[in-house]
Amino acid sequence: MLKNHPPTTLAVRLGLWLAVLLLVLGSVASAQEAKAPAGPPPTAEQLARWGRELDHDEFLVREEATQQLVRAGLPAVEVCRRVLQQPTPESGSRAMHVLHQLALSNDLTLLDASRGALEEMTRGKSTPLKSRAEEVLAQLNSQRQAITLGELEGLGARIRRTNYVTGFATEEVIQSLEIGSDWRGNDDDFRRLKWLTDIRQIALVGDRATDGALKYVGDMKGLKSVQAYRANITDAGVKNLANCSQLEEVGLYYIQAITNESLQSLKGVKALTAVRVYGTRATPEVAAELQAGLGAGKVDFRHGAFLGVGCITVDTSCTISRVNKDSPADRAGIQQEDIVLSFNEQAVPDFETLTSIISKLKARDTAELVVQRTALDANNQPVQRKVTLKVPLGEWPVEQFIIGANRE
Repeated sequence: MLKNHPPTTLAVRLGLWLAVLLLVLGSVASAQEAKAPAGPPPTAEQLARWGRELDHDEFLVREEATQQLVRAGLPAVEVCRRVLQQPTPESGSRAMHVLHQLALSNDLTLLDASRGALEEMTRGKSTPLKSRAEEVLAQLNSQRQAITLGELEGLGARIRRTNYVTGFATEEVIQSLEIGSDWRGNDDDFRRLKWLTDIRQIALVGDRATDGALKYVGDMKGLKSVQAYRANITDAGVKNLANCSQLEEVGLYYIQAITNESLQSLKGVKALTAVRVYGTRATPEVAAELQAGLGAGKVDFRHGAFLGVGCITVDTSCTISRVNKDSPADRAGIQQEDIVLSFNEQAVPDFETLTSIISKLKARDTAELVVQRTALDANNQPVQRKVTLKVPLGEWPVEQFIIGANRE
């Protein structure tokens, strides 16, 4: 199971959104001017001069140079990078400010370039400038996550949040981000995912969820779970999960492009505690190899059939304790308190045996289930009867695997 992570208060989140709104109205607007500036683009000489003037003796000259670089957009990133190689306290602070403003743009190329320049400053030995760059980057990541969530929702992503009341405060955790049937973005839009550092799960559902999303999950530092259900992904995309050292759960469901190569890729993810592989082209032998490397973790490998019951085991009898609504079991007439005697002519002494038998079957296979059922005879007395049922098996519902989906 996923571990709990510190939630953020609603008050903090509202404050963050207010801060972001102010930044959007001010800084982002100026950064976006660089995307379509009025008049010709700045020359190399102008850019170099503005870089030098970040340390000018006159305040107004420094301010003008700073604003001009923000307006210049992408060419200003290299100017700031050069300034930061040999900065003064003033020029270094202003160069990082320019990069911060540029990284609030909606232009993904500009956003990535400016963030990359800031990240360069956080490497190497500890210096005051490195500490300042780390502060700027942390602030930027928080701002960008709030902006990015809004952008992704605008493109059709679904974000599931859970609110908790503790004392006088309402706390919120972002549980899951789903790229599904409503997704209207393209593969380039998935670049935004790298700004999400506090999302526990990403769910890729359906044909619109592609390898393009998996390319960036390694940058999602808080990510604990990746669930892909009938997604348009391949072994090549799953290889990207090897970069997610903190990943705890992976689920791959009903994706025929997934083979043993994907399971081999997951062997390098040391934090994994749960892997589910249902209805793919992978084999149980390689799943067993993956299981051997997980230690206390578990690989749940199935061919994909779903019945839809819960059971309790008493002595050597497997009694139905729950029948999921609209499941194959429900449609076939299986009832609560039925005792399962056999499944496809195999004796069923406990729920583990039943699960094991079903795991070897595929969705749309038809199984024969024999149960013992308590009924009333003509004198209204309880009697035990054997009932044989033909059950067309189905697929596991996607809601089983997305955090919060089955609670809505």
